[in-house]
Amino acid sequence: MYPTKKYPGYGSFVKNVCIGLMQYGVFMKYKSVIYGRANGRLYKLFKYLNFYISIFLNFFRNYDFIYIHFPNQAVPFLNILYKFKKPAIIVNFHGEDLLYNKTGYTGKLGQLTEEFCRKYATAIIVPSTYFKEIVVSRKIISTEKIIVSPSGGINPDYFFPEQPNCNREILHIGYVGRLEPEKGICEFLEICKILSNSVKYKATIIGYGSYYSEAISFIESNHLNDKIKLIKGMPQSNLGHYYRMFDLLIFSSRAQESLGLTGIEAMACGIPVIGSNVGGIASYLRHRENGWIVPVKDVEQIQKSIDEYMNLSFEKKAEIKNNCINTGKMYYQDSVCKRLSEDIKRLPPPCYNVE
Repeated sequence: MYPTKKYPGYGSFVKNVCIGLMQYGVFMKYKSVIYGRANGRLYKLFKYLNFYISIFLNFFRNYDFIYIHFPNQAVPFLNILYKFKKPAIIVNFHGEDLLYNKTGYTGKLGQLTEEFCRKYATAIIVPSTYFKEIVVSRKIISTEKIIVSPSGGINPDYFFPEQPNCNREILHIGYVGRLEPEKGICEFLEICKILSNSVKYKATIIGYGSYYSEAISFIESNHLNDKIKLIKGMPQSNLGHYYRMFDLLIFSSRAQESLGLTGIEAMACGIPVIGSNVGGIASYLRHRENGWIVPVKDVEQIQKSIDEYMNLSFEKKAEIKNNCINTGKMYYQDSVCKRLSEDIKRLPPPCYNVE
């Protein structure tokens, strides 16, 4: 996955990892990637065909190791190529790579990837301790070969705070992410409907996905056009501007997020997060310190958290915002990629760069 102008958020963290590692002496000599999303089966097939051709052409070149993001997409073809050559490999697991349905095609694909990693992986990179626990429990690789690195981190040039304005007359809530039910868009829309009865607010949704048309229909049928602004995705470089306009980010994901960079981006801008108690989100979200943790799908608790925020004193809001900023600093891209490059260089030969 790699971003394009049309789909700037698609695989942006993969690009960030590549750029960050190259700044610290881990050189990406060749790339085999899928640029942007594919609309339609035929176009998707074409993209994957190009992807596999690129893997084939690059596989037989000279390099120290192969670094794979989203291994479930590449492993079926690599499994064939490894009959001819067995280069060192580093695998970076993300959400669906490990959180797959154990039945059907996705289950078989996930199990194939795990078995491939057991045989050939020199190291496995995961975005959170939550994912590390999954890798350890499934005995995919030994603990000392697991590197925890938060998906390239965040760019402080884009995600930075401004002087807090904690006494706005109109509450501004935001949603940033894919427009898919498992990402929490349904809960966000529902909370907007509920707030309309009692609170002066406005809402901004930034993202694209299969639920886009349903979101438009919900907004129109509930007469929320004057409350909700829907923006179809944007480059990361512009996202910080919108985060800083929010009072709260609603990150009501149903999915077991491998990390949840959206919440960290918001916090780096000084914006508290109301997030689901799932996966990677729970690893950095501290209840009533830098946000609020709520049960999955629990719209009532989201509403109560919003009410609690609105009733806080100016001083308490400022304290929470400061805690958010400090959390965000822990994930700055430069330090994240520096640590990752050092971890890679410590791997046994030939998993190091000699240039």
